[in-house]
Amino acid sequence: MSTRIHKWCQTLLLCCAAIVSLGWAPGALAVDDLNLFELDANTVDSPAGMPDDWNNIYSGPNGASVTTGIVSDSTPRVFTGGSKDILDISGWSHRLGSSPPKSDLLHAYAAAYPSGQDLIIYFGADRASTNGTVTTGFWFFKNPISINANGSFSGLHSDGDVLVVADYDNGGKVGTIVVYEWLNGGLQKIVQSQNLLGMPGLFCDTNDYVCATTNGSNITVPWDGTLVPGQFFEGGINITQLIPGAGCFSSFMATSRSSTSETAEIKNFILDSFPVCGMTVTKVCSDPELVGANNDMIKYKISGNVANTGFGTLYGITVTDSPALDSNSLGFFTCDADGKPTSTSADPATLGAGQKICYVASFTSSQNGGTDTVTASGNTASGGGGSPVSDTDTATCPSLQLNPDVTVDKACKSCLEPGTTPSRVVLTTSYVGSVCNKKDFPLMNVNVVDAATSAAGDTLQAVDSQGVPMPNVDLSNFTLGAATLDNNNVLVPTCQYFKGSYYPTAALLKTDLSKTTLDADNAAFTDRVTVTGKVPFASEAVTLGYKDATCNLCDPGSACDPLTP
Repeated sequence: MSTRIHKWCQTLLLCCAAIVSLGWAPGALAVDDLNLFELDANTVDSPAGMPDDWNNIYSGPNGASVTTGIVSDSTPRVFTGGSKDILDISGWSHRLGSSPPKSDLLHAYAAAYPSGQDLIIYFGADRASTNGTVTTGFWFFKNPISINANGSFSGLHSDGDVLVVADYDNGGKVGTIVVYEWLNGGLQKIVQSQNLLGMPGLFCDTNDYVCATTNGSNITVPWDGTLVPGQFFEGGINITQLIPGAGCFSSFMATSRSSTSETAEIKNFILDSFPVCGMTVTKVCSDPELVGANNDMIKYKISGNVANTGFGTLYGITVTDSPALDSNSLGFFTCDADGKPTSTSADPATLGAGQKICYVASFTSSQNGGTDTVTASGNTASGGGGSPVSDTDTATCPSLQLNPDVTVDKACKSCLEPGTTPSRVVLTTSYVGSVCNKKDFPLMNVNVVDAATSAAGDTLQAVDSQGVPMPNVDLSNFTLGAATLDNNNVLVPTCQYFKGSYYPTAALLKTDLSKTTLDADNAAFTDRVTVTGKVPFASEAVTLGYKDATCNLCDPGSACDPLTP
């Protein structure tokens, strides 16, 4: 009899061992056995210094790459209108309100960790009451998902979205774990594992890639006080092993429903951002300088860094800009402690978790100042087979301060010439002058105006440096080129010459130009030439300079020798 009992016990032990191998005690590869996070049905890092737990998710020894923290259901909302997990998010709706206590979620939480090349996510929630069994779901969305004020949701499902569903009772026992992937417009079951032993504690799937547990006794949590058995739930999943390539998530949602069927209506939810794979880009726009054949464009230097804020390596880092970068101007460099480029080149082919790579480039614009937007991109797998990741940043480019510097010269001479009326002589005042640009940028819409107001016989024309007329230059609107560098690297002004003449109507007293005179020996004639124009990119013309010239009626020498600039 005792032999039979002994054999029966051996058989029972073998059967139990087989059942355990199919879904119970976690093995060496279990998500709870990676020394990252404690799946122990409480929130305390115990003993201190052991793997992270929810109480120290921000400051634990491992430090989650990305975490939602403890998300409170501060503005409770519930699903409405037959919202179900099997529907795309466009088929979901919500309103303010609470679910029945057993499915009313109070807080939810998620944290992502790298383990070698694998993405491990730990997740959990606590509910208002334990007066019955409940099925809890945890969605990990690749697209950003948010709620709209009109009761709809913003965002859609993407292939690779993951749903982990666990049903558990109020005694701290997880009954079933199911992992789904959203694929081709619907849910595809990846793993389903049932707790055949019906035992409380940590329960995992056959390969220990997904585990879950609830508290079997009272626990205390800092955000909720005392939680009774079955009120707290937590789990973990190795995303990479179960759904390779699906690990670039943007949002996290905890849900609840009263039925274990995936076709059942979901009740309560808590939604939060969860950028598991991500990057940030910074950008500075600086150092404007004039470029172009006519120095009428502005070249800006841009610089910044790209940071991998996610859990794993990003590949194929690129930087683009709007306006477009100058051809072959982009270079990647290591970053100093302040995240600024050094002189050491860096390879953008890979960017590890938590690492930064700096860039320097330039762009050329026809605008002075304004905004500029940079976009950094990468991928979660080499060769472009993973998920794209990107970020943008906009900077304000400084306006280039262009202060004109011109010289205006003018000389005049008065002389007598035969009049057109018999028995008369006519007094003519002629002048020559120049306007010279001393800066390295051109001046546009330049206008040269002489103040002489004689009614007839006035002339003003452009000439070259020898006084030869230049009929193609309109002194009322022309461009004065930038100064040029000579062989000694010295700026040589660019000049435009002009000449003119007029018939004065009154003689001024050369010792007091505010008075007129009939005394030929003390008579003088004076007027002003004024030059206006615009600097590049300016909208309004300004006065660039002026010059007064005075000449006497009676000058020594030949009064009517022609003037040259």
